[in-house]
Amino acid sequence: HIKQEEKNMHKPFIHCFKTAKEYYVYDVNTDKIIQVSFETYNFLENNIWDEKAEREIEKLINEGYLKRTRVEEVKHFATDFLESYLENRMNQLVLQVTQKCNLRCSYCVYSGDYKNRNHSQKEMSWETAKEAVDYLYGHSMSSEDIYISFYGGEPLLMFRLIKEVVEYVKREYCQRTVHFNLTTNGTLFTPEIVQYFIKNNIQIMFSLDGPKEVHDKNRIFAGSNRGSFEKLRDSMKMIYSMDRKYYKKNVSFNTVLDPQNELRTIYEFLDKDS
Repeated sequence: HIKQEEKNMHKPFIHCFKTAKEYYVYDVNTDKIIQVSFETYNFLENNIWDEKAEREIEKLINEGYLKRTRVEEVKHFATDFLESYLENRMNQLVLQVTQKCNLRCSYCVYSGDYKNRNHSQKEMSWETAKEAVDYLYGHSMSSEDIYISFYGGEPLLMFRLIKEVVEYVKREYCQRTVHFNLTTNGTLFTPEIVQYFIKNNIQIMFSLDGPKEVHDKNRIFAGSNRGSFEKLRDSMKMIYSMDRKYYKKNVSFNTVLDPQNELRTIYEFLDKDS
């Protein structure tokens, strides 16, 4: 059992936090998040001892967690090569092509709940995009594969710029292996856009939070309370009908988990319907 003096020692190098349903510990030394019982959380956060907490903490210590060691220096094994990496081995570029969005998701960092974080009408110019692409290629000569991502806002509001970037890369850097991908709310696809994505093998990550009643609770259109699930579902069906092989290979999903929703319900929906 844990000795009495250990119970009174300073808290290990951790951060405790909780959600609406569960309790967690972030263990700094292992860089891992551990789900714990209320009793263990209560002891680690408030120093309120419990027999159940004792057993759980002893188990965690035996597994290498909850150490009291303070890190004096963080040094990645590649730190000494960082300058060389930045000069020759960059392999990814993320272009925020616009800050505009046609949705107003309740949990978005641009929802207005955060200082200096609001939706704007800013759009990336072709000159900025070209300069960024040229910089990537000038600093990636030792990288075999290059990844260019389109992000927003809602990036499909700038489909014109996306096409310009793709065509420029195909024309000027055709000797390199390039992978394009896009993160989208999925409400702006047209047959023309889908065909272009298929032709250029552009990967799509849809923001899909689960079944209609879950998704539409947070992901609504700007200026209304209308949910976006049906429009997103229509886009998915369109892509699937136009090229099933492309869909299965290039479509993925990003899901925001609401503490009020059951994870199993969302998992079963995605596993069955997506």
